[in-house]
Amino acid sequence: MESRQDNRMLAMAMAALLAAALYNGGDLTHQALARKADGQQAATQRLAQWQAQYKELAPSQVRWKNTFAPADDVKDQYRLIQLLNIQQYGLQMPMDSFTVNDIKPIEFNGQKLGLYKVCIGNTGGNQLNFVAQDYQTLLAAAKQLAQRQDLRLDKLTVQAGTAPTMVVYNACLLVRS
Repeated sequence: MESRQDNRMLAMAMAALLAAALYNGGDLTHQALARKADGQQAATQRLAQWQAQYKELAPSQVRWKNTFAPADDVKDQYRLIQLLNIQQYGLQMPMDSFTVNDIKPIEFNGQKLGLYKVCIGNTGGNQLNFVAQDYQTLLAAAKQLAQRQDLRLDKLTVQAGTAPTMVVYNACLLVRS
């Protein structure tokens, strides 16, 4: 009988050890799953925050697309003249000598910004000559040209002559890649 009692004691001891092992293992598993769930929740919050920040950029992306024409649309000089659209300012220019002087990407701190400078002229050099019917139109056009985000120029001069003339130096249209 003693051996039966010893077996029962042994079985109870084994059951207690097994219960302790299962409890400890279950607790460790629970802690591991809790850590994974917390990590997943933190990752989900970071993703939601990133998505919110990305959506906040939507107006900037719309302005970017509305301000700069796509470079793929610029297939020839005629399209550049259309993008320049000087007729809206009451200006005219000689088209027969219109040239593209340079095309290069715009960089900031060694990073390309997704824009290209397309430098143009109509004097055989780096100047664009524009003619207006009167000085009031010419000066209003100069102000509007200076405010364009898609046009860069170094200098602008007004010349007197048979017709009011504006000379723009180093004019470059900006197009997005």
